[in-house]
Amino acid sequence: MAALVDEGFPGAILLVGIYGWSFLTLHRLKRMDRSGLPVHLGVYRAGIGAALSACFVAGLFLNMLTSEVQIWLISVLYSLAVLCKDAMTQCEAGSSDATSRGSEIQPRLPRPARLLPADVRRPDAGQ
Repeated sequence: MAALVDEGFPGAILLVGIYGWSFLTLHRLKRMDRSGLPVHLGVYRAGIGAALSACFVAGLFLNMLTSEVQIWLISVLYSLAVLCKDAMTQCEAGSSDATSRGSEIQPRLPRPARLLPADVRRPDAGQ
């Protein structure tokens, strides 16, 4: 609201644009997360998303136009978007190299029977 009061209608349009870009970027990173993005980048995305949400909500009640918090968080979000794009490119290049060499992805081993709930344990597994 401070942007509307201090900067007028053009400032409010820019602020809504920043909010929209941030939301769309976080949503795009979430889709990358489902496509095989490394886990640590997903954790960074969650942290930056929470910090941006808190900053945007606080901006409704505080005049944060003179602080640089939003600028730094948006810069970190853009940097994370570039890192995620590079990681996905390397992941795709690595998977094409692995298939060209003939190496297969190893199947995942079954969970030990002692970690399964009692009602789904295999009959041949020890109790």
